[in-house]
Amino acid sequence: MPFLIAVVCSLVLLVTGQLHALELTERDHGRTVTVAVGEQVTLRLEGNPTTGYLWELLRYNQELLTLVGETGFVRDADRPGAGGRFVFRFSPRAVGESRLQLAYLRPWEKKVRPLRTFEVVVRISGEATAVEEQPIYQPIFRRFDDLTLLRVTRPVEPVRAAQLTGLLAAPLGVYRAGKLRDSETLLVLRGRQPALSLSVPSHPGRPLEARWLNAKLLYLELWFNPHNGVYWIFDVEQERMVLYELMQDGRER
Repeated sequence: MPFLIAVVCSLVLLVTGQLHALELTERDHGRTVTVAVGEQVTLRLEGNPTTGYLWELLRYNQELLTLVGETGFVRDADRPGAGGRFVFRFSPRAVGESRLQLAYLRPWEKKVRPLRTFEVVVRISGEATAVEEQPIYQPIFRRFDDLTLLRVTRPVEPVRAAQLTGLLAAPLGVYRAGKLRDSETLLVLRGRQPALSLSVPSHPGRPLEARWLNAKLLYLELWFNPHNGVYWIFDVEQERMVLYELMQDGRER
């Protein structure tokens, strides 16, 4: 009977093809973990992009680990500014050992130590040929050239502050931002002069939330539906995208 049970279990595993998924959180910092080729390693690290901080992938061996799909942010609560978890998924592809390092930081703050760090050693078993580790340093959340969803233009007509609602002043008071009345178009003022117009034309009825992270960085957030959204961090002084990332609320669909 035990032999029969073992055979049945083996057949079920072969038929379903299900593989073990290793889940890691900040509590696993400093550990050495072991997985097999083809299994999945998932990192879930707490953070809050509305503060400007994010988890940035610093080091891993691309010959041994493959980053699977897009990284993302899963919000813990259905309210603006809520924190959550940054999610990274890796698939081991060859036998060997790789350090996996991340840092929780603001990418534009140079020569500033990360607020937190995370590191594990991943040992991969299997029958593939081992490859020597070659560390890389790769920021994976930055999308400098992606302005296809967020439309950024310069206003062609004069706009007065009285035409805006919900005016938010940036620290130091150089820039302000507010929405044009009866629309989701966000206008950025430099002093009293309109400098930039920001909107998401593909989702005109969805609220575009905004807040200042510092004197020139504007955090923007929009939800496509109750479960899925996107956030940006935009430098209004340099007129460039700093960060762009999809997010979800983490609930069952």
